[in-house]
Amino acid sequence: MNKTLLIIVAVIIIAVGGFLVWQNQGEGPAQTPTQGEKYQSTQNGISFEYPDSYDLTERTDSFEGNTISVITLIPAGVQIPDMSEGPAGMSLIVIPAGTTSLESFVRTKSIANFNLSPDETLAPTTISGEQAFSYRYSGLYENDAVAVMHNGRIYLFSGAWIAADDQIREDFSSLLDSVTFLAQ
Repeated sequence: MNKTLLIIVAVIIIAVGGFLVWQNQGEGPAQTPTQGEKYQSTQNGISFEYPDSYDLTERTDSFEGNTISVITLIPAGVQIPDMSEGPAGMSLIVIPAGTTSLESFVRTKSIANFNLSPDETLAPTTISGEQAFSYRYSGLYENDAVAVMHNGRIYLFSGAWIAADDQIREDFSSLLDSVTFLAQ
């Protein structure tokens, strides 16, 4: 009887161990951000690095009668069905600055999404040596955002996330750290 009990316990231990190994597949090194891609645009006057685990798309749109650039980074290989929301990702919107100050732009223009900020706090920071503001806002996802003005353009960066410890927040921070404004 003791031998049968030992066999049953051994089988349970092996089964539980196998389940835990299976459950943790895909975690570990694959979660570590790797800088493998570089975006550079003389038209937008900027370059930055981003992990190769994202697909980058770029398009033009308009805002208040001005042509703007919209750069979007989403997890690689994700297909977004028509008429649906996309996954948590990162974006950069490049907008002609006009005559308004950066702070006024962020506080008053809908494209900045500052009106969705739960605490309406703008924190001073720098991006590539330029004065900038960081803030958070809530929408479909929680978002970290940074706005910076350089050479007549406003750059609105945002990183969307679900859980506070999501890898995308580290990726977003690394992207911001790699920003370089190009000579025009």
